[in-house]
Amino acid sequence: MDTSLDNFKIILALIGGVLGWLVWEFDSLVYALLMLVVFDYVTGALLAINEKKVSSIIGFKCICKKGLISIMIALGNIIDRYIIGYGTSFRTILIMFYLSNEVLVYLKTPQK
Repeated sequence: MDTSLDNFKIILALIGGVLGWLVWEFDSLVYALLMLVVFDYVTGALLAINEKKVSSIIGFKCICKKGLISIMIALGNIIDRYIIGYGTSFRTILIMFYLSNEVLVYLKTPQK
């Protein structure tokens, strides 16, 4: 029992370490983007339930799009750290772009 719990803790620590390296720091912009992504996914799922158009394929595509946002933020962080060499300007620009995109998507959702 203890070994499976220890393995679970090790896996969580590895995931946290990789995410910390990819995103660099979890500042307020990252938290805002994370909340808007989750909120967009939940409202989209509720809208699909309301319209009786629930589909696992559409849900998977949405999760892939949200995962692609995370990959782009991670690439922006890697560009900042290893190509530019200092600061987080490119990562911040990408986060602001995706924040504005998520806000626009959210503003469009209630009209449906």
